[in-house]
Amino acid sequence: MRLVDLDQDGDIDVLFTNGDAFDYIPPRPRPWHGVQWLENQGNFQFSYHRIGDLNGASAACAVDLDNDGDLDVVAVSAWNLWENPESQSMVWFENDGKMNFVRHDLTNIPTHLITLEAADMNHDGRVDVVTGGMHFYPPYTHQSRVTVWLNRWPSRLNLNRRK
Repeated sequence: MRLVDLDQDGDIDVLFTNGDAFDYIPPRPRPWHGVQWLENQGNFQFSYHRIGDLNGASAACAVDLDNDGDLDVVAVSAWNLWENPESQSMVWFENDGKMNFVRHDLTNIPTHLITLEAADMNHDGRVDVVTGGMHFYPPYTHQSRVTVWLNRWPSRLNLNRRK
């Protein structure tokens, strides 16, 4: 969960994920998994908005990844259908400036990502992403503890992976 002014209207909104899959073994995605936000209407009134689907969503971060002035959302997945090579472990929800989000798949390896942060790691003026994963459930060959993804925008979003 993140407290962030996602719509940039001067108040704090709530960005969160639903992706817990420990209710069944082996862990599997559920239809409610994804990324949401609660828009602060003032006076402790919030409006629910679905940003997008992501099986096994474990964390999300608001960041202007494409440098267009609005906040996008990057999210990671811990519990997905990892035996399916198309299952994504990190996605970018691009904000169109009107709080409509378009999903872009970023990577399917490494798997089992549980956390992420965003910062300009190499001081090039572009926000990069750092992900953290865990070695908990197969396939173990596609897992990584910490990965730095360098943002190579504007040549399409191209996050170069650094272990």
